[in-house]
Amino acid sequence: MINLNRDSSVTKYFLKFALISILAVSTTSFADNDYGKSTHFNNEQQLLKAFHEKNSIRGSWKATVLPILLTNADGSTVDLSNSPAIINYNVFTLGGSVVGSDDIGNAVAFGDWQPLGNQKFETGFTQPTSDGGKGSIYTIHAIFTLSDDGKTFSGNFTNNLTDAKGNLLMTLDGHVNATRMINIAPVNKNYD
Repeated sequence: MINLNRDSSVTKYFLKFALISILAVSTTSFADNDYGKSTHFNNEQQLLKAFHEKNSIRGSWKATVLPILLTNADGSTVDLSNSPAIINYNVFTLGGSVVGSDDIGNAVAFGDWQPLGNQKFETGFTQPTSDGGKGSIYTIHAIFTLSDDGKTFSGNFTNNLTDAKGNLLMTLDGHVNATRMINIAPVNKNYD
């Protein structure tokens, strides 16, 4: 059993490595069975709608992750609402996958996303920990809402840390705010 307080080195380790993966997931589902036909959408029309929709989450995002509450396996809790935010960079693919890492580049997480309707989206992903081969894993689930202009989203997440046998070690709950990253700037040169 791990007992954490807000200032412990284990808590700081958990926050540093667990939160790096918030909202991140793999791109492998994009090529499921038949190239471009993801199993994460009910049919090809839904896939095309997600691609062309103004309010789609596909693209690159900078997410600010705010931890709020850590719950140990024994039920004890630690208030993390005054902890520093973690910055994540994420790419949501057309095929229903997402991949991401944190601002210091220590980890990558892999998973999937799906539309829920009314500009709400759900994502779930996993990330192996940097625990020296002990096999613990983070499993993150988030539901968020995209803004009307499609430039931001916000929502809540739950991050469970389990050991190699699947035993729950701790749960981290929090909030995420994200801003769309536009990485293509106009070029003022003529390349004829």
